[in-house]
Amino acid sequence: MRTRLFKTCTAAACIALLYGCTPDNEEMADFEKINRAQAAILEPGCEMVTFDHVVTGTNGFVTAVMSSPGSEQIMVHAYQRTASGSYRTNLNVANIFDSSQDWSQHLHDMQVVDILTPHQDFGGGGVGAGGARGSAYANDSDLGDMMIINRFDEANKPYDNNSGGMISFDFSSMGTVTMSSITVLDVDSYEGASKIELFGANGNLLSVVPVQISESNGKQIVDLGNTAGVARMVVHLGPDVTGASTGSGAVDNIVFCRPPQEYGCTYTQGYWKNHATGKKADAAWNGMHDDQFYQSGSTYLQVLNTAPKGGNAYYILAHQFIAAKLNMVNASSTPEVTAAFNSAEAYFSTATPANPYGAASRADLIRWAGILADYNEGRVGPGHCD
Repeated sequence: MRTRLFKTCTAAACIALLYGCTPDNEEMADFEKINRAQAAILEPGCEMVTFDHVVTGTNGFVTAVMSSPGSEQIMVHAYQRTASGSYRTNLNVANIFDSSQDWSQHLHDMQVVDILTPHQDFGGGGVGAGGARGSAYANDSDLGDMMIINRFDEANKPYDNNSGGMISFDFSSMGTVTMSSITVLDVDSYEGASKIELFGANGNLLSVVPVQISESNGKQIVDLGNTAGVARMVVHLGPDVTGASTGSGAVDNIVFCRPPQEYGCTYTQGYWKNHATGKKADAAWNGMHDDQFYQSGSTYLQVLNTAPKGGNAYYILAHQFIAAKLNMVNASSTPEVTAAFNSAEAYFSTATPANPYGAASRADLIRWAGILADYNEGRVGPGHCD
């Protein structure tokens, strides 16, 4: 087996752009490809397989893909569908197709131009009504390297299989992941049974997502519903709803996320009240106890020591917010906790204790406080410090 790196995709390109440096041509090409595709939906902890980093066997077919150089391998196996509707299991035919290659040499071959990107209407070589300008599935961007189920038994003949088949992606080297989306190209009207299956670690079927008919050369981003706990994904290209042996096409830009790693532990608001100053001071305060707490007119420690008279939800939320802010110095959060924290921070930027419900309802403040309290008291997140 050998690792084959196509157009390099590294974080260095993004970092270079941020700091005014110039990444090399390969880094820039791949950065632009991802940006054009769907980088806007990539959140912290999420990755994209662009099929530019692959491992091939001695026969040239792809055995594994990676989201970036050095990342865990996602094992791949592509099966051709036969005329009888069964699958060939004796040969893995997962292959890479360069969808941005010089299209002029393929004008005679309509079995290839329907998976070129972008469509001719957008300056590329793609041909087909589905990918044309004005279509709901307009093929308007260069996707570069894509994965296909190869038609031939030789990897140096990269043509998609007209009889379709299935591609299995095994994420078990990462444990399980949360599946976000995948781009699928060229699902014709006679390939309406195309679908994506998501399986858990025990082989249990978690979800079946239908792939829409995009017509020839049409491009679609299939929403996988942020399905969590996925260990394996199987992409079925075709067959026809009648069972006919069809299913040409290609896939690209698999977006998945990994569960955040937990670290550290949390303390309650009572701990932080008693560890702000003096010999027992916790370093996480770092002088913040004397800083003014937003628009309150009081310091952080003064707010923490102020009882919520009359059930003033400003202070109920502030106590949990301050404790969470200090806990987050050394402990991981969760998406729900972070969302509640951010909502509370936006609230405190304009609210005052005297007018606590001008920017948000009391119910909102109590709800956010409850989420943060669960975090501070160890019911969610990394747990309470013993």
